[in-house]
Amino acid sequence: MILLILLCLLTLLTGCAVNTGGDGETADSYSASAVWRWQNTNDFVLRGRARLQGESRVFSGPFIVRASRKLQLIRADFCGPDGSPLLSILVDSLGSTVYAPDEGTAYRVPGGFPFGNAALSVNAIISLMRTGFPCVPVQREMMNAISEQEKSLWFFESGQGDSMTVSLESGALLPCIESEDISLSPVAASWHDRFHLWPLEWELVSENISVIMRIRSIDEFENLTEGSFQLIIPVPVDTFAVQMPLWSYSVLPPVR
Repeated sequence: MILLILLCLLTLLTGCAVNTGGDGETADSYSASAVWRWQNTNDFVLRGRARLQGESRVFSGPFIVRASRKLQLIRADFCGPDGSPLLSILVDSLGSTVYAPDEGTAYRVPGGFPFGNAALSVNAIISLMRTGFPCVPVQREMMNAISEQEKSLWFFESGQGDSMTVSLESGALLPCIESEDISLSPVAASWHDRFHLWPLEWELVSENISVIMRIRSIDEFENLTEGSFQLIIPVPVDTFAVQMPLWSYSVLPPVR
């Protein structure tokens, strides 16, 4: 549950459907808008509600996420319906730390934040939240998408035989992401033009788990201070012995 929550972060009550029925992005136009959004990304704070449903537990409550591209830091805090803290996550350039105060446990993942059998870097997650693309967008790479059945496809690999596919359907504004038994799909976007829109609602489905994340406010700042990302953990932190590989862009589709 913990490794999935941060990856879905966005929705306003005044949003629009992601699929526009024909007036959406092509691979070329999406690459241009994603690069522009990334290059013009300010520090930001997202507030909203998360709902997780599993086999034996239903979680629903508010969250707040702070992100800084300049500092390469993300801090996410999730609370229960009564406002009590349930989960805090800190992602930096060296990896991610997850702290569950109600359980009194914490662990550190070197390299990045887990998604499937590999990890996303802090910049990849910031890009995902801002542009919908799970990697810092580079236009010359994104324009090499493979077309298949009215979809534009981009591929990522872990270096250990695992693969991740990013697919943009015809008429859609934002892509979907799939890796092994995890899928992350955008549900809504803001009313802005394609250069200024935000991904706003995501649905993540994994084995026996479903997560919906909805943002109710987005605030942009010129500079957030490092102090706003400070995470104090009063319990021992268990560190994974092996660094997870990062997802990296691949020009070739995975071998099935």
